[in-house]
Amino acid sequence: MHGTVIHQDTLILLFSGSCSHGHRQCQNGKCYRPEQSCDFEDNCGDNTDESECGTSCTFENGRCGWQNSLADNFHWVLGVSSPQSLRPPRDHTLGNRTGHFLYLEATAMSLINEKAHVKSSIWKESSGTCVMSFWYFKSSKAMGHIQVLIKVKKKNHFLLSILYL
Repeated sequence: MHGTVIHQDTLILLFSGSCSHGHRQCQNGKCYRPEQSCDFEDNCGDNTDESECGTSCTFENGRCGWQNSLADNFHWVLGVSSPQSLRPPRDHTLGNRTGHFLYLEATAMSLINEKAHVKSSIWKESSGTCVMSFWYFKSSKAMGHIQVLIKVKKKNHFLLSILYL
């Protein structure tokens, strides 16, 4: 018979999944420093330290927090390419017709003097200088422009930046 003999006066404490003071725990049990969060590096090995940063979305696993705004009458849809529509012929991420993206299905007339909003969840600021990049497709039949609004909270007030494409 094999086993471990423990005397009654012996106390064994096992700590599983605990990090040293000031560190955060990854989902896989590893630990990381708070300043490693949202630094665009997978310090955990399971991307836990980057999961709340809004750093990347391919739309292959859902909308990633992007949602329709209540400020308009249009709905952005998660979908794939379609040869019978004004959608892109392929997705940028996978480079084929099966890749997912958000699109707005509308006629040119239905969008005259209208706006179609899609908004993200709140992203944690990862550094003093943050960069947002995205791919977009605009059909040759489409009119209008694309406007990116970035609302940043600084202390107790908001700064609004507008970029026209």
